[in-house]
Amino acid sequence: MEQEYTETRIISLNSAYANNKLNTTFNSNVEFFFKAVLKDEPDIIRSTIQLVNAQIPVSFYQINFTNDIFSFCLSNLIPINITITRGNYNSSSLITELKAKLLTAGYTFGITISRITGIMTFTLNQAFFIFSNPLGVVLGFNTTLGSSLVGGINTLTAPFPLNLLGIQKLKIFSNALATQSFDSVGSGNNSLITTITVNAPPFGIILYDTPTEPLILKTKTINTLDIQILDENNNYVNFNNINFTMTLQLNIVRSKSATPNPIKSIVDVLEQSLQKIDTDIQSLGNPAQDQTPQEQPPDNSGEPDPDLDNTIDPSNTLDFLQYTGQI
Repeated sequence: MEQEYTETRIISLNSAYANNKLNTTFNSNVEFFFKAVLKDEPDIIRSTIQLVNAQIPVSFYQINFTNDIFSFCLSNLIPINITITRGNYNSSSLITELKAKLLTAGYTFGITISRITGIMTFTLNQAFFIFSNPLGVVLGFNTTLGSSLVGGINTLTAPFPLNLLGIQKLKIFSNALATQSFDSVGSGNNSLITTITVNAPPFGIILYDTPTEPLILKTKTINTLDIQILDENNNYVNFNNINFTMTLQLNIVRSKSATPNPIKSIVDVLEQSLQKIDTDIQSLGNPAQDQTPQEQPPDNSGEPDPDLDNTIDPSNTLDFLQYTGQI
């Protein structure tokens, strides 16, 4: 009969000690070289992985390399791209940054925001469109070509509010630790381990200490462990050279034969021997009533030995008395 037992291995990771930083100072695509984290062994039934805890800095920006370009066009529909400084903004600082960079490029925009609706309005001295690029989506323009002209040919009001929430979720991936996971971005099976909510402010730290449920691993051998951290849109997160740490738990479920416990067997033998000794002692002190008494030799002291009938003459009183011990 086969029994199961679980062997647990703790894996502590610090991106500062990654053997490979595949996206350099981003620190969100790293590799660690280990030796035999997991080997393909015949007694392994299954292996699972779970994230035990993580300490991840909120050193990434609201406006980053994925959404730092403001794209618009004039009536000729030729795209004009303006790159703004990557960083964290509120509505006022973002408007100041946009107006300054546009002015540098030769365009004097008026930009306002409604304090009630959070919707932005752009004005220029000629007709223009704002494209639905990543920064356009942040600004509230998320149609294919741009918002409809509202309030005149020189004015555009976004259909949706300004969104400065930034990255809201971190997704932890690993090819070495691939499991049966699904992600709506890409709509397929992938190497997602878990997701972590960004619940700390900019320049703070996410302290994740809720162990995930164990996920069954696809792979049977692990020597190199890779970690990728992406945002909710599957863009690599730029940690700006600040390191993250995390702890993983590898659970290896093995099988073993149900052989008797040798220590238990020895104890059983000793107990049986002690019981037998105790029984023997009681028997010596209290002999059984039906035990057959030992036969005693018959007392023939008062009778003549029949073998001597031919050597002793009974009529000779002296001989007889001497033989029987009476004299």
